[in-house]
Amino acid sequence: MNGHHDDFDPTDDALLADFVDTLRGATPAHDVLAPVRRTLVGAPRRGTPWLTLVIAIAALGLGTSGPGIPRTIADRRAPQLGVIAPSPAVQATRVAEAIPAIEVDAVGEWAPATDSDPWNDSPSTVGSERTAPLRRVIDASLVIDASPVIESDAVIESGLVLVSERQHEASPVIDSDHLASSKSSASPPPTGPTPLFADAARFVASDRCAEAAPLLSRIIEGETTDAPEHVEQAELALARCLFTLGYVTTSASIVDGIAQRQDHRGRVAALELIARLGERLPDPRGVVASISHYELPEIERADAQHRGTLRYLLARARYDAGELEAAAQLFVSVPRGHRFYVPARYLEGMSHVRARHAVPAIAAFEAVIEAVGGSAGEGSGERDRYRDLARLAIARVRYTAARPAETGDDPRRTQLLGDALASWQEIPFGSEAGLDAFFEESWALYLLDESPRALGHVHALLAPQLRGRPHPEALVLRATIYFEHCRFEAARRTVDDFHARFDPLLVGLERTEHEVEAIEAAYALLDAVRSDRGPRGEIGEVVRAALDDRELARLLVSVRAIDAEEDRLAHAPVAMREGSLGTRIAQELALARSFTVELGGRLVRERLARVTGSLRDHANEIDTVALEIDTRTRLALEQGEPLTSEPERPVSIVAVQGDQIWPFDGEYWEDELPYYRELVTDLCVR
Repeated sequence: MNGHHDDFDPTDDALLADFVDTLRGATPAHDVLAPVRRTLVGAPRRGTPWLTLVIAIAALGLGTSGPGIPRTIADRRAPQLGVIAPSPAVQATRVAEAIPAIEVDAVGEWAPATDSDPWNDSPSTVGSERTAPLRRVIDASLVIDASPVIESDAVIESGLVLVSERQHEASPVIDSDHLASSKSSASPPPTGPTPLFADAARFVASDRCAEAAPLLSRIIEGETTDAPEHVEQAELALARCLFTLGYVTTSASIVDGIAQRQDHRGRVAALELIARLGERLPDPRGVVASISHYELPEIERADAQHRGTLRYLLARARYDAGELEAAAQLFVSVPRGHRFYVPARYLEGMSHVRARHAVPAIAAFEAVIEAVGGSAGEGSGERDRYRDLARLAIARVRYTAARPAETGDDPRRTQLLGDALASWQEIPFGSEAGLDAFFEESWALYLLDESPRALGHVHALLAPQLRGRPHPEALVLRATIYFEHCRFEAARRTVDDFHARFDPLLVGLERTEHEVEAIEAAYALLDAVRSDRGPRGEIGEVVRAALDDRELARLLVSVRAIDAEEDRLAHAPVAMREGSLGTRIAQELALARSFTVELGGRLVRERLARVTGSLRDHANEIDTVALEIDTRTRLALEQGEPLTSEPERPVSIVAVQGDQIWPFDGEYWEDELPYYRELVTDLCVR
């Protein structure tokens, strides 16, 4: 049956039935053969090519099923007998040369031959009654069982090729014009989607991501012969499905891979998912890294509803890269009313600060204050926090710009210090930034020669209620003011007070630093402190304050979110949990957790080193004041001059609230802390 038989008569029912019986393992009736012969073979004639007959018989399998016609992928992968099929490249070429594409109306069986993206968010009709006719080269594996000379998995695409190859060698009756034109045009191999791709597309279109995801993963891993464009579509679809299923870590990893490939067909479409990830992830650091591979023109091609988020994320990427001007321009492009508008304007201001542009920085910070509006306690806590940070930043910019005058009074300097003081005083004392603002305000008061108020601030910062947020520099300021007022005994007592308070704390912090040299130990300390299981006492309070910031809090939330994803995977369906996709998700989660823990541990060590280093620096500063006291005392003795104009006497401390004055009696009252005054007098000899 491998040759061309001129004496074969297709009107001979017995011979035709015997041939069909061989292929299908069943004996068709005459009424089955007649319409097939009329439709596909035509009028009886001698010399019918065997290739045409094989295609005709194979077409029977589209409407009926028999024991010899495999209908599923599993069937097509059943062990075969015979010779090994040619390579996929040879097979594809031979298919292109041997037959044209054949249209088959098989709804739900194969993917539609259209240019539309099956992964878009619009409703799909794949698998529905409205589906257009589907186009695909007929898969001649339908006749596998009838051909004992075929072997290997390549039979899925090569069954018809082998038959047509044998026919081509034995019979010159094949349409030579078509064959010649096929060779001359060098037609590309067929790139239609495979049945596995079609199944995945159908699941995606019907929002059945749990069933689609494992199939998409197999396509990406190369289990099918899908063309590169279909594999790239599968990558984007898998990222979307995993996001929907709650596996955002793996989704972000896939999106990052797409973002890094400039030639990926889903590159712009992935921006929508990047925006959603940026709005959902506790720590957007990874998404910022992904968006850094894009340029602004690509961002502007994204859907309008996501552009604000994408501009913000791209601005963060530019800011982290030190591209401050580009970052500022992107931050200001985030539209008013957007969820990221307030942080964008704040970071715009910080971009200008880093570039040393004071005027646009203040304008950006004022935009934050205007956008949030109201007083403390109004709006969300996060928005209030940004407003207070903006006020703090404005005060620092103005304070930095106020350079000490070389001679006499400098009106501009006085104005800048006064403006800085006003910005600090707008921050509520009990807010997150309140204590920092209160302390920094002390230095402005000192420079404005308002020493009683500056010393009153120092007195408040030493209250037991604030022990967990120590400001050792406050004692440096107190000793400096006492020294300049020639109150040397009080200055020396302040030096001693500093060492009594903070030397043990410094030893404890250095010991804690040594205990967290390992990254895992540092992260464990963070977890313990944030779970109220950390060290106790004053050291514990200082460590807790040092680790009390939102960046570390976000990292903790990220780790717990990863743990939740691992738990979700452990309870997922078997197809998701035990297949290659489950392995990939588990690996991505393990890698992400390791990275986040390492980053958290490193930041913990940096925070502790910063606190310890700052305390060590202030200890050196207070010792410098002590050295100055000794030097002044020695000079007074050598010159035989009095050290002070009169003996030192204790000073009085009062709380001034409006027209009410309350003497300090040794007990700190929280409502009095911002209002203390220390009535210091100058004892210097003129």
